[in-house]
Amino acid sequence: MNEQANTALVKQCYDDFLKGDLHHLLSCLAENIVWEIPTVDNIPFSGTRHGRDEVASFFTELSDAQTPRQFEPREYIAQDDKVVVLGHYAWEIMATGSEWNADWAHLWTIQNGRVIGFREYGDTLAESTAFGEQAAGIASGPSAKPDTGRPSMH
Repeated sequence: MNEQANTALVKQCYDDFLKGDLHHLLSCLAENIVWEIPTVDNIPFSGTRHGRDEVASFFTELSDAQTPRQFEPREYIAQDDKVVVLGHYAWEIMATGSEWNADWAHLWTIQNGRVIGFREYGDTLAESTAFGEQAAGIASGPSAKPDTGRPSMH
């Protein structure tokens, strides 16, 4: 596939997510997809998933934990089999009622017309803070000292 086709596929995935069409979104993924979200203690949808079934579980856990208030892909950058998307989102945590928002970057890898890799880069400190008591262990360990001058990026 060329870069335009890869970008169109990624845009379709975002459209499916925004419309709640999980079935079609999953059909855009390769069977052996690797889906990576930075691991954050006590946030159930974080971590690496392998295969469509585990990605489907990710979306279930995500929707059980937080509600999107804004989800906006803003810029698409494509080269070879990669598409990088820069955007912004805002969420409400269901358990705490806390809200958080951040800029993000998503790295998509495409092969034979299907997504074989997805990796999110975002502000895990803002997210863990919004989860509050659920994620209390995140910043309490001896090596977990957030740098208040910069957002935590993974």
